[in-house]
Amino acid sequence: PFFSWTSASKKNFRQWSKYILIPQILILCIAPWFLFFLCSSSLFINKIKGFSFLCINNKQLLFVFILSITIDGIRKTINGILQMAFLNKPSALAEMASVLTYVIMVWTTFFIQGSFTALSIFLPFLVSATISIIWLSITLYKWYKGLGLEKTNTNSSLPLKRILRVRFFCYGQGISEQIFSHNFLVPFFALYIGIAQAGVFHFVSSVEHYIRTIIKRTFGLTSNALFSNIKMQPQKVKVDLFRKATQKLYPTLYLLLIFFMVNLTKIIPSNNIQNINIHWHYIYAFFFITFVHSFFIVYERFFINEEKVRILFLANVLIYIAIFITSFIASKVISNPLSIFCAVFVLFRLFYYAFITHKAYKLWHINASWRISLKKIFAIIILSLVVFLSL
Repeated sequence: PFFSWTSASKKNFRQWSKYILIPQILILCIAPWFLFFLCSSSLFINKIKGFSFLCINNKQLLFVFILSITIDGIRKTINGILQMAFLNKPSALAEMASVLTYVIMVWTTFFIQGSFTALSIFLPFLVSATISIIWLSITLYKWYKGLGLEKTNTNSSLPLKRILRVRFFCYGQGISEQIFSHNFLVPFFALYIGIAQAGVFHFVSSVEHYIRTIIKRTFGLTSNALFSNIKMQPQKVKVDLFRKATQKLYPTLYLLLIFFMVNLTKIIPSNNIQNINIHWHYIYAFFFITFVHSFFIVYERFFINEEKVRILFLANVLIYIAIFITSFIASKVISNPLSIFCAVFVLFRLFYYAFITHKAYKLWHINASWRISLKKIFAIIILSLVVFLSL
């Protein structure tokens, strides 16, 4: 949310780099090496019960692995800055060059050695990531040289407290969202309905996760850059651009949601799962409520940009408490706790979405473009049914 301030002048960018960027890069450079010394110290690892697998005798491989983590972290940081500056083309070219270099080096090593090794996998990744970071750094420096010296209409002091506060609540928001992710829900369902059924949930969650990742990469990063660059613009401009962003995103989501809700039973190879009665109502509820979150990615980005992410964080915390209390009380009365949890989970999750929609309209008078033509809905349904009948 502070990129418009950061990119206003060279002086602002230097201040931001001094207090935010450089410390972040130093952390990326230092933190992974604690893992290196931890894993390389067999005496320390063997004393910890259950963690002896972390001991790696090949110090060369461990060094390359840890250095790859460091380089890749720095690469993603610089890549994020360039994307915020709408320098997507050089960023994409660097990514493509990195992937191409990695594939060529891996397969060249394979044809020479005749086999894959851990070192032949990680060393090309380190080389390709290094090439990418050099390319991106040069692009970032050219962008920095194009900034003005100083703007008189821009506050010259770095809003450090505001930046740290927003980062703190963003981190809290990310942690609070984990209970609604497959990382928590799949083990939870495994506890109540068994590993085999949980495998089906894991398959569904993987499909939903890949879709959401594509949506975030396509629309999330774009909306981040868009909202950050219009932070100082009049409210009417923000409202119009928010509506245009949802006009681009929602038709795609409608298509995917209807398609998977119709064909979910066909996509999952349930015929190969013997002696198991799949609880499809749980799976549909799980997929629906996790997928619907994609509709509110733009809302969350707008809250972050307007430095109101604490509202999302506090709302999630209150919902956690409500879900726990309601599920606990209901489980004492009704014998099926899983059904109670699913119903409460879906209900309060929908309440969360309704709350942030209402809060966004109340604070900024923004409203998403939920409309879609009946012709498109009809076409989506026909397409989904054709696929359903053909599978």
